[in-house]
Amino acid sequence: MEVCMKGKRRIAAILVICMMAGLCGCGQSIYEVYNLVPNEYLTEDEALEGGGEDSTGNDSQDSATQLTVEDIQRMNEGKAQIVYSSEGYVTFLQGKFSEKKVENYEDAIASIQQIAGLIGLGAGSEFFASFASEDDDGYTYYTFQQRYGELTIRNATLRVVVDREGITAGLSCSFTPNIGIAPEVKEVGEEAALQIVQQRLTEEYPNIPFTYYGENTQKLAITFNGTTYSAYAVYTNNPNANAADFDMLYIEHFVTLDGEYLPIRYPVASFGTGNIDAFRNEDYFKNMTAEYRQFLVTRYNGVQETISVPVSYDTTTNLYYLADPERKIAVGRYADVVFYSQYGNFLSSQDPTGWRNNDLLAYDRYIKAYDYYAALGLYSVDGSGMPIQVLTKFCDEQGNPVNNAVYMGVYAGWALFGTSDINNFGEAMDAVGHEYTHAIMDNSMVGNLYWNDTGAIFEAYADICGNIMEMLYGMTEDNTWLIGENSGQPLRSMSDPHLFGQPISVNDPYYHPVSDTSDNGGVHTNSSLLNIMAYRLACYGMPLEEQRSLWLTTIELLTLLSGFREVHAALLMSIDINGLNEGYKDILTEGFREAGLL
Repeated sequence: MEVCMKGKRRIAAILVICMMAGLCGCGQSIYEVYNLVPNEYLTEDEALEGGGEDSTGNDSQDSATQLTVEDIQRMNEGKAQIVYSSEGYVTFLQGKFSEKKVENYEDAIASIQQIAGLIGLGAGSEFFASFASEDDDGYTYYTFQQRYGELTIRNATLRVVVDREGITAGLSCSFTPNIGIAPEVKEVGEEAALQIVQQRLTEEYPNIPFTYYGENTQKLAITFNGTTYSAYAVYTNNPNANAADFDMLYIEHFVTLDGEYLPIRYPVASFGTGNIDAFRNEDYFKNMTAEYRQFLVTRYNGVQETISVPVSYDTTTNLYYLADPERKIAVGRYADVVFYSQYGNFLSSQDPTGWRNNDLLAYDRYIKAYDYYAALGLYSVDGSGMPIQVLTKFCDEQGNPVNNAVYMGVYAGWALFGTSDINNFGEAMDAVGHEYTHAIMDNSMVGNLYWNDTGAIFEAYADICGNIMEMLYGMTEDNTWLIGENSGQPLRSMSDPHLFGQPISVNDPYYHPVSDTSDNGGVHTNSSLLNIMAYRLACYGMPLEEQRSLWLTTIELLTLLSGFREVHAALLMSIDINGLNEGYKDILTEGFREAGLL
């Protein structure tokens, strides 16, 4: 079954660089430093006031001018769409905010300078260019990450959107405002940071045997209660990664460089990775020759299905593998990779037909998920062909099967997915599409904040895109937008959230207060608030191909701190970018208001 690609979105990475921009002009860095104000720098007061003149003293609109909201509205004939944070800074903007064309990162930086005060960039602020992407409508998305001293700030991202004519069309921002300059501190060291976390968790949870991954400790910056800290990120297992939650496997803890434990913990998919290209994982496939073979597999309900998947023969081992050297997808065992770091230990056999039923089904579904996004210009989860391993027999360290399905993040240059033998999520296209979409978002948005509203949004996007994928493949007879119905264990209903104890508004008895830390503040429960918007659009008559374009474009418009208000604004902007029916805007706005999200 081929996916109809009418109305497709093509998004591909076009640039990866390390270019630093700073409002302070300080330069002790491995990056090339770009000063955002020529000849003289904005003071913090000038940035906050949104004023300032250029180096000649003229209050003209150039790279030194600070625009006001009124200026931006004049540039857009009063039609600019702006969302603000609780502190009054711009977090999302649809509209033009520079008279100069943007053709590269230097131009994008110049445009950012003009609205520095509106997004809270004061003296001392630094950020670096992360990557850019371009879609098939000619829009370009420049992505930046914020720095604090020599460290990258967790969750701090800015995106500049440029239309096909090179004119700024909008931005989204989760930068920490008015950050100042990082002070020098005496560091306690990674080993001491690990001991601090161990002591804290032993005191709080004496009966939980946490697993600690001290070798993966890393330095970063984190903003907590309005203050930014230079810190160590220390990782443990996530004891709440339970059945059917599509949960994060690890917990990220933070200890300041001088030894203070910060009372924030983020569920995460992985520990992060270094230079992916350095691992040369494509070498695992270089001696393989693939041949498509047909297999008769049995679904959870006893129905048989014929699939065709590539089986590869390796001339150096004289063995067959469930591996595809073209897509760079391979099937392995969870324990081999996660517990013993045997990344190249793929499933092998002397018989090209000797594979388990569950392994074949999962392999087939992940190939389909790959092809679905590849047809949209996204090759693998990073858009650039990162190798993938599908790990079967998901288990704990004692070898006990785990009832879950997960995107595990990126390790040693591999994107990893886990499937279990005690559920059938690996054969449900919407469940596999859910996990694959998690990976797409994680890479596009440079991480995720899997907590409260941002986590619920992350889950909703995975549900929505996974369900659209399943329906476009024609792999379900369900028209009520259930999640996981083809595993024999449906998890959620996007048309009637109450069936599974989910809310339709923030005033619903099923609404999960974000102050309640169970379910990471309601990431699965409250995902229905956004899920139901996709169903409403379908009822209004929006074709699946248009839904696919609508939601995929917004992934490029959001940051990982975007809340429901930013998502609403991004959906409206996506309608414009994709040239869709203006009536969809009214349907969405009515739905967001009824849900209490605006």
